[in-house]
Amino acid sequence: MIKKILLFATLLFAFSACSTLSKQAQEQLENKNYDEALVLYDRLVSEKPNEGEALEGQRKAREGVIDKNLIRVRLARIAQNYQESLDLLLEIVSKERSWNLYPSGAVAFTQKEETEEARKILNQQLANIQLEKKPLKTLYWIEHYRIIFDEKFQNYLTNYKNAAFKNGQADCKAWAKTASADVPFWSQFVKRYCTVMGVTQPIKDFDKKLYSKIEIKLDKDTVPKILQQMILADVNKQFKSRGWFDIASPRAMHLNLSANYIFSESKMPQQQSHPYNERVPYTEYEQQQKFDAKGNPYQVTEPVTKYRDEQRFYYYTGTLISQKIQFDATATSDVPQYNGTVFSFNKYIQETVHNENVPNIGLYPSLAKQTQPEASWLTQISTDYTNAVKKSLIADFNSAFCATISEAMSEPALFDRSLLCLREMINTPPDMVTRHFKDKFGLNVEQTSTLVKLID
Repeated sequence: MIKKILLFATLLFAFSACSTLSKQAQEQLENKNYDEALVLYDRLVSEKPNEGEALEGQRKAREGVIDKNLIRVRLARIAQNYQESLDLLLEIVSKERSWNLYPSGAVAFTQKEETEEARKILNQQLANIQLEKKPLKTLYWIEHYRIIFDEKFQNYLTNYKNAAFKNGQADCKAWAKTASADVPFWSQFVKRYCTVMGVTQPIKDFDKKLYSKIEIKLDKDTVPKILQQMILADVNKQFKSRGWFDIASPRAMHLNLSANYIFSESKMPQQQSHPYNERVPYTEYEQQQKFDAKGNPYQVTEPVTKYRDEQRFYYYTGTLISQKIQFDATATSDVPQYNGTVFSFNKYIQETVHNENVPNIGLYPSLAKQTQPEASWLTQISTDYTNAVKKSLIADFNSAFCATISEAMSEPALFDRSLLCLREMINTPPDMVTRHFKDKFGLNVEQTSTLVKLID
């Protein structure tokens, strides 16, 4: 019976919460707060995927979001912020596709109008870009905004694409002559660029002088084999996401590791006491007023039982655990650009544990919280050491290849070094690299990277 009552209460609470959420969503929708309404309806639909009212509310909220954003598209266009208007329209179309929602009525009419205006904008922008003779910029604009338009207009854009290929083929012919072993990244870029532009150039894949793995050598055998294996595996895993890594490289980066490792542990019995209070009865004599048979008061002294808390101590034997963990390591390398890593891990921990369990006096087992098995310390050491190596790899790579970029370099050398630098700094490219990409292609690094993904 109790279980049935609890189940009913749970269902009632769930129904009440859902009802409240539905009411809030409806209020937001009625007030035309479509973004807020959509968040609530999405939650309702996730909880009840087949509930008709929630699905209808979600659809209306989505249409409201689209309608509101179409107004933003129009305002941006009127203000002549043309790329912003295209980006907003692209966002709307992407949402419609993911939602499988294609509005009707006034919203559909507004979208049709703005799509027509977007055609004019893109056509004019591509005409202007064509005059700049920057083929990659033309391809970016075509590929990036393609999904906004119907197939008929996409076919029309083929004229701009063919013009871009023609200009690109001229670039390819000139750039192919600059490919050499001295600029392997530039040479690889030119080869790919030519392929995109429809030209096959016999450009070799030159050695990039990077590394396919790290090999670690200890100067003395003072580190447990298991820790050596963990460090080697963790460092190589991290290394594969760094700029130094090239899977096709025939060479390894060698690290000479001078390291010392200490782990010591002692366990000593330790007397412990647990204070607690015990309620103890005692007797006090108090004067009480009573009345005789005639109603006359009189005083008597009578015993009264009372209670007080008295402190007691429960004595038991615990275990004092002492641990010392130390790992000091200095790594050097035969790679001149890598300055190595200095690392130190030192812990000294003491704590008392016991298994006493006397709930009535508030005493419970105390398990180890700070001390750990040696295997756990080895895992932490390997993780921390790998993070230290990662920081050194990043810092030394950027120092060697990013900080040394100069406008005084020849264009192939500057571009080669920029591409090398971006292997580590793709998300935060140096200003000079960004500027170079903009001048060369009319695109920033992110747009160029996006274009490569779109073409692939």
